[in-house]
Amino acid sequence: MPLFPSTSAWPWLVPCAAALIACGSGSTGGELVEFDVIAKGQATTTPTHEYRFTNDQGWRISLSEASLQIGAVYLNEQMPLPGGPFDSCTKSGLYVGEMTQALLVNALDPGAQRFPVKGQGLSIPAHSAELWLKDDRTALDAQGAAPSVHCHGTAQRHGHSIEFSARVSIGANRQLAQTEPNRPGANPVCRQRIVGPIAANFAPSSGGRLEITIDPAEWLRQTDFSTLPGYADGAFLEFPDDASTQASDSLFRGIKNTSASYHLEWSIP
Repeated sequence: MPLFPSTSAWPWLVPCAAALIACGSGSTGGELVEFDVIAKGQATTTPTHEYRFTNDQGWRISLSEASLQIGAVYLNEQMPLPGGPFDSCTKSGLYVGEMTQALLVNALDPGAQRFPVKGQGLSIPAHSAELWLKDDRTALDAQGAAPSVHCHGTAQRHGHSIEFSARVSIGANRQLAQTEPNRPGANPVCRQRIVGPIAANFAPSSGGRLEITIDPAEWLRQTDFSTLPGYADGAFLEFPDDASTQASDSLFRGIKNTSASYHLEWSIP
């Protein structure tokens, strides 16, 4: 059983040795375990099933749709520093758990949404996690991809009201510019598809359950809708699928926010 980002999702990756010592730990230990992985969204509080909040730009937002495609989950024994080598998509430390089949999560449904396969791992404490935003058909380093995030709703500020829709794909449109000519492989697109490290503090165990709670309000926490093309009172606005406006850039940064947009909890049902 591989306990390292799967070569089926990342075909050019050289896997760790079976003993896992190549991932940064001299010894491993721990028993092999299987566990459930579920995702949960936020409860809607209106008769029309909308999620309402006010963001830091003063916009009163009502979300009627919010979804996120999670293609894989990986657990790490360590809490790596954010960033790390700009030409690598694996973090330092030891990967001690994984779940490697995609689920489209309704981020406005607080009920348990179960991933199609169980997670597998070692009974070693995990201190961080990564979410890979992709479907099962997309390689982690692919330049193109289907949208990973969708949201739709309305927003009001200063007497103005707009309707908006966003579909966020992650491919060449999100790749960071190369700034070092002597490192042509720096800033690969795979880094943009990975949300992590997300704080964790549990040891996987057989029969346990990993719960991933998503808060889509944090995706839009810093969004200023007035920067969208065609902004006017009463308009229907679509987010550009790139970083060309403050609104679209802040949305993507919110999706990648590891400290507020996602929360992990381990339980024994």
